[in-house]
Amino acid sequence: MSKIRFSLLLIIVFPFYMCEKDKEVHPEIETLEAESRSAAEIILKGNIIETGTFEILDYGFIIGSIPIYYDDFNFSSSESDNKISLGNSPVKGIFECSYTPQNIYTNTYQTYLTNSKGTVYGGQQTFEILPLHIYGMYPSTGHSGDTIKIIGENFGENAPAFSVKFQNIAGKILGVRPNEMEVIVPSLTYTYNTVYIYIGTNDYYCGEFRRIN
Repeated sequence: MSKIRFSLLLIIVFPFYMCEKDKEVHPEIETLEAESRSAAEIILKGNIIETGTFEILDYGFIIGSIPIYYDDFNFSSSESDNKISLGNSPVKGIFECSYTPQNIYTNTYQTYLTNSKGTVYGGQQTFEILPLHIYGMYPSTGHSGDTIKIIGENFGENAPAFSVKFQNIAGKILGVRPNEMEVIVPSLTYTYNTVYIYIGTNDYYCGEFRRIN
């Protein structure tokens, strides 16, 4: 009799367990082609196809890192110092963020979504880093506190992405437009000062500025 009851219990519980497993939905995410707007700004893009049924802990982009996949759900436990986290409340559909390239040698990225079961990745894409062309600096002589213009191409309009240094002394950037940048000359020690624009670790030679006493 007890064997009959146990068999009946298995018949009832096992289908219920299978139904509960069938309700589990894993996330799906993909990496889309990025949009290069300037030398200092790239729009990274991804698409969430399915958020899944598990608690979401984080999602966003990874720059220049290729994780090691180890199971059928594309999950990995690898970590990266190059994460751009967008929080823990994703919705289905396309998402994006602005990114300033930190060096000219890293041009790959991918999306990720981490839930209570692990992390799923969306595949790797490459992005184009537009070159920053410098055509001139006007005027190239003057006093501390003067405003100069650096003329070029692919500046964009993302001023916080740039820094300008006169012989390693930072100038104040007043504004950035696609083809020029306005900078206030800092207090200078030397008569002749080499001027560089920096985007991340990338530096671009602008010319020589001569301080007038």
